[in-house]
Amino acid sequence: MIRRSLAPRPLSPRRRCDARRSFGHRAIVPLLGLLTLGAPAISQDVPGLELQGTLDVPTNGGGAAVKIVGDLLLMPLDDLGVEVYDISDLSDPMGLTIADTSILGDRAGAVTATADGSRMFVDLLTQPQTAVLDLGTNPPTRLGVFGAHDFTRDLVLFGDRLVVNAGSTFDFLGGIFTFDAVPDVPEPEGNYLVDLVDPGFLVTEDGLALMARTPAGRGTGDGGFEAIDITGANPVSLGYWETPLPGNVTGISVSGDRAFVSAYWGGLWTVDISDPANMAYEGGFDFAEPQSYALDVEAVGDLVYLLQGGPPGFPNQVVAYRVSPTLEFTELGTIPLGNIPIGIVRGGSKLAVDELVDLDGDFFYETRRIRLYSVAGPEIFVDGFESGDLTAWSGQGG
Repeated sequence: MIRRSLAPRPLSPRRRCDARRSFGHRAIVPLLGLLTLGAPAISQDVPGLELQGTLDVPTNGGGAAVKIVGDLLLMPLDDLGVEVYDISDLSDPMGLTIADTSILGDRAGAVTATADGSRMFVDLLTQPQTAVLDLGTNPPTRLGVFGAHDFTRDLVLFGDRLVVNAGSTFDFLGGIFTFDAVPDVPEPEGNYLVDLVDPGFLVTEDGLALMARTPAGRGTGDGGFEAIDITGANPVSLGYWETPLPGNVTGISVSGDRAFVSAYWGGLWTVDISDPANMAYEGGFDFAEPQSYALDVEAVGDLVYLLQGGPPGFPNQVVAYRVSPTLEFTELGTIPLGNIPIGIVRGGSKLAVDELVDLDGDFFYETRRIRLYSVAGPEIFVDGFESGDLTAWSGQGG
């Protein structure tokens, strides 16, 4: 629930879209797994998603992935701060407040907020700290800072526990840190460290964090992810899955006991996570070459939405698939993007596709475009994957 003490005010131009078309099926060439043949389809809607509105926000060309928390959309804009929107009506997002750099004391990175919208947590890009802001005031007031991480990849609230995916570019140690979020300024609880931190993690509603490891910190594979129990104050590793195929983990989403993994040049993988100590590769597929990279993924029931983008000259798009119990993938339709995709982020019944847009063709991306969709499917916990950000693979970024 949003604290209505935030006085709504417009922050930037907004556009509304309502383009609905029929869609069919088409096939792609599988490496593993089965896909159903059919006819191509292009639409602004695909099964399970309906475009409700589009939000264009001026930017300096950068910014971490947006986060949806209840009816709030949090948009980090690097040295412009963080903009907060009320998206209870997806067709008409309303600007609530701006936490600019004078309030933060630094550039804004990864961000999240409490479920009641009372506080916001913002990674400070050039300081090893996270700022806490009171959203009950407009503009927000800074309550304090906490943490001691060289860079924070993402933050997720699990009940009264703040879970931080962070690390250091100096000693290449990173992992998961937990904080008690009941005090105004969270207090440290525990951590789980590995030899390299990667672009993000996903926290399930059961308190299982799936943390990407790319390149793999053990074995000979290209990458994989680790299953970590965060239900207690001290995170505990339950198991590690290493891919048998080439590719890097760029996004993770969970439906039931199955994890769907976007694998950059490796396509889409599926992993059985019913037993975190013995996670197993089930199948998936690569694309017919040449093809855009797999940047991110969201699974909703038996529907999977794969974000693709790059290299230059290849299509940027969201592709929808239906997955059968026997792991047969049927492509249902495509949403063309045309811009530089940042990520695809879901919070409950809302989903956002985040893009950078060059409006005047000068190769500088001066606009963040957020496409807002309603989702037909079960509620899920906040996705903690900072999708599409590959800087951590080289030990850079905030």
